[in-house]
Amino acid sequence: MTQFNLEKEAGFRCDTWPAKNVPNIRPFPEECWEILRTLNLKPLHGMYQGYNMDLLLENLESPMAKGAVRVFESDKIEKVCIWWQVLSGRSLSGAVIGFPRDDYDFPVMLIDWDEGRGPGHGMVDHMPLCDLVLNEDYRLKYLDKLDNTFREYYDIIGPPSLHVWFRTLTGPYYSFFRTQAGGTPEYRERILNLPLRYLKLWSETVKEAKPIEDPKHREYCIKRKRVLQDWLFERDPVTSVMLRCYGKELGSLVMKGLS
Repeated sequence: MTQFNLEKEAGFRCDTWPAKNVPNIRPFPEECWEILRTLNLKPLHGMYQGYNMDLLLENLESPMAKGAVRVFESDKIEKVCIWWQVLSGRSLSGAVIGFPRDDYDFPVMLIDWDEGRGPGHGMVDHMPLCDLVLNEDYRLKYLDKLDNTFREYYDIIGPPSLHVWFRTLTGPYYSFFRTQAGGTPEYRERILNLPLRYLKLWSETVKEAKPIEDPKHREYCIKRKRVLQDWLFERDPVTSVMLRCYGKELGSLVMKGLS
């Protein structure tokens, strides 16, 4: 039996919150954590962009939902979060989102997925921090390592997000996929392996990353990163769900943990 460390090291277990319409819940957050824990992470404490991250050390619960958001940092990572939630006891949601520190330009890691009463959805990407036409070397260095995985799963990659603002942030290997709560175990196994493959490659990128040497490139990447964070915080449809679930103050804190 696989031994997981998420409960001991980050304080929550996904299998303690069953969702009625998702049988045989896969320990996906634990699988993500087994990759993240190799990055020398430590909990992100105190204030972050005006929000107290210490308040996310406790699990979340309301009449509508329960779950957890944990945020971490490292010498190279400004913030990476792992999120898990059960909504109304019937659908599951989860995410892993990671941002580099200002001295680094490696891509933003994004995993988002949900499934419940019907087919759910998921998406995964390494979101670039610069223009890929003017900076083709960035794509060659950071993104093209995804090419083999993208091709392997191409048959199950569906149409992209309908939100045009979001599509402008994504990279050439952005993958949108459908999860199926009622699908075969084999299909669910394969579909959730896709984001794990991307996460593994991102972790390798982080370990190999070197500080930015060009001051102008550094300034540009920081600016793009902040816009990306602001857009996720302000425009993501999940924001309205979190506000309904947990109220304005706690719901906004959850979204800041995710963006």
